[in-house]
Amino acid sequence: MEKSLRKLGLVAEDAPRTILDSMQAKAVDSSTGKILWKYSPEGWAITYYDLVAAFSDLVLLREDDQRDGLTTLAAMNAETGKQQWYVQYINKKRSFQFLPVPAADTILVLEMEKKKVNMTALTLMGGKERKKQTFKVQKGGHPTPPLVTPRNVWSFYGHAMRLDPASGAVLWQRKDIVPDNLAPPPKLEMNKLYIIDKEKTLHFLNPETGESILTAPLDEKSRYTNIYPAGDTLYLRGQDEGGSWFLAKHDPKSGQALWKYSSTQATVSNLIEDGDRL
Repeated sequence: MEKSLRKLGLVAEDAPRTILDSMQAKAVDSSTGKILWKYSPEGWAITYYDLVAAFSDLVLLREDDQRDGLTTLAAMNAETGKQQWYVQYINKKRSFQFLPVPAADTILVLEMEKKKVNMTALTLMGGKERKKQTFKVQKGGHPTPPLVTPRNVWSFYGHAMRLDPASGAVLWQRKDIVPDNLAPPPKLEMNKLYIIDKEKTLHFLNPETGESILTAPLDEKSRYTNIYPAGDTLYLRGQDEGGSWFLAKHDPKSGQALWKYSSTQATVSNLIEDGDRL
């Protein structure tokens, strides 16, 4: 399941009657251009497709039907295009996100409403429900979605926690670390979990145990938008009280800022280190 789908690439093509604004998903052999299979909706629904994930034996498609207000997750046989299973959800006044955890034979379905988030774990190979949990959304809006790797899930609804992707069991939780809707997405790199909470505190955690490696206060008047771990270095991007955008390099041992570059224009979103140059 963890192997990438090398010969199959999904492309979308306008249906014959383009005035209906329908889309058709196709699997194409990327080396020859040969169409291997097609998948299109029944009837003339206004439908759009997104590729959720592609594995050596399974392709996951998301289908959003604007006419009926339905969001469908469909699992297709990668070689034949035959539908293996599907689930449907009403998408009125809510949005959805699908996060595969292939090593645990799981896909997480996030059903996000204004005041709560339903997280449902389904089996990848059968679409059967494993576990459903509901998390309350804090005042101010939704925090960042869960951080997912092929084997692990870290959730930040309410507070930071690590979940077992198959059973939904809480493996550890830190009720003292509460990211809000303004916090940047946490990052995982070099066996460290980097989080900025609503108190503008920077946390380095052991991702396996949840234990603190480092805690450092940040500027309370700044809004942080991105965390960039880079080996033994950490960069933070954000906007200060005066509206200027900044990029700051932080000492990974103390968490303190070593230097800060500010500009009235938004800084770049990709960083490349080359020796002593950035």
